[in-house]
Amino acid sequence: MSHKKRKAPLILTALLLLSACTAPPSGSPAPTPTPGVTATPTPSPNPAPSTAHPTVAMERPDLTGEWHRTDCHSESSACMTISEQTAEGFVVKAECYYGSHSGTLSPTTARFIGESTAVVEKYGYYVEDDEKEEKPPINFIWESDTLTIETEAVDYQLGFGFGVGIQGTYTRGEPEYTNAGQLDRILSQEEQKRLRDVVADYDWSVAQILENGTIDEDVPCLLADGRKGRYLSAQYSPNWGYTLEVVLAEDGKTYFQGNVGFYTDDAGATELPQVVWPIKDDTHDAFEVPTGGKLGTVLVTVELGEYGENQFSVWTKDNLDTPLQTMTAEGTRVLPWSDVVDANFDGYTDFGYVTSVGISGWYNSNYWLWNEEQRKFILEPCFAEILNPQFEEKTKTISSRYMGPNYESISFYRWEGPELICTRMICFAKEMDWGRDQDQKNQWVWTVEDYIEGKLVEIHRETLDVPEDCFFPMDIYLDEKWYDLTYHGE
Repeated sequence: MSHKKRKAPLILTALLLLSACTAPPSGSPAPTPTPGVTATPTPSPNPAPSTAHPTVAMERPDLTGEWHRTDCHSESSACMTISEQTAEGFVVKAECYYGSHSGTLSPTTARFIGESTAVVEKYGYYVEDDEKEEKPPINFIWESDTLTIETEAVDYQLGFGFGVGIQGTYTRGEPEYTNAGQLDRILSQEEQKRLRDVVADYDWSVAQILENGTIDEDVPCLLADGRKGRYLSAQYSPNWGYTLEVVLAEDGKTYFQGNVGFYTDDAGATELPQVVWPIKDDTHDAFEVPTGGKLGTVLVTVELGEYGENQFSVWTKDNLDTPLQTMTAEGTRVLPWSDVVDANFDGYTDFGYVTSVGISGWYNSNYWLWNEEQRKFILEPCFAEILNPQFEEKTKTISSRYMGPNYESISFYRWEGPELICTRMICFAKEMDWGRDQDQKNQWVWTVEDYIEGKLVEIHRETLDVPEDCFFPMDIYLDEKWYDLTYHGE
């Protein structure tokens, strides 16, 4: 049925236009309301809705000056300058680094959007009404003397070099770098002297790499001639391309191989001595676990079995002749990957090892938990069913994300005593209707289940219509409130 608009009578239209255009003379008294009739105020026309953040005016601290990125690696430093602060916002510029790569945020305006928040929406190679790409905002959040920058914008969107970002925590004071003092933590003063006496250009070839670089391996070793020692390899992070290998033999001989060449105090030696144990190759792996207990750091070696069975041995640095512990578990040679982490948040470090991988990016792992009383690792079987575990120390939470065709989910786990409980599961599943017409909507159903009285109970269900080219809707449509396990849809 069609509906036609009724036209107002011409006389009524004329009267309305006349009343709208005629204003009372200046100084005229307000019209007297008719007795018994309540005056209705004339509504103001609503402004067009805006997707931009509103500017909020209020008292704020002076943010002007230099800010330095802190709690990061020294090779990922950044310096930000804030100036021209007003009630509406401020001007910000920044220089950011990632090793030899860099990026410059040219002066741009940040608008205040809250008591302690601001946002930059135009940056980099921004063009007004650019339809090529909608860039994520850069959010500023400050508290006391720290300022945090959050954004999903990546290097090319910012106009930065490869791997360079702007996000992180900034301070007005001296920045603290995670690798500060790394050299002294790795080598004792005696070991540093041994290398200084042997290696030419020690400050650059050794000290610079070990202080600012990434340590690839640092393990006790057995040499081919029967001597024991320590093997150390590192690279100047993150992308300078400088590397070193060091063998510190127990008899006091020192061997160094790096970009500047080979150096040793062992007369007649022309290369690093052969390390026969531990071995890292297609069938062997090795890594260290700093247990946090009385035994300190232990070495774990792995023999990768041909038929999916791995042999693990745990060694202490004081005894390389007899393993402290041996374990056998299923595994894979495809991805010999270890995860050294406090998996049960008890203050002691544990380790995991991949057992299987899938084509869509998922993987399973076994995890062994360190038992300080028994001085050994104990296999925790519940992890065998948890895909891609991610450990969040701050919230004592373990999350598991799966992304597959027509289905994705994220689950959250917490320890309740010795038992690991799935406290929330969020699932997105595509409604599969093979007979539907092409013009029908692409529907997904997403649900939330919470652990209530000993089982998972559905507390939310919703059906979504999403574009046909949207294959993973969770990141787009899931409200981030659901990641907070204290939120239940209120």
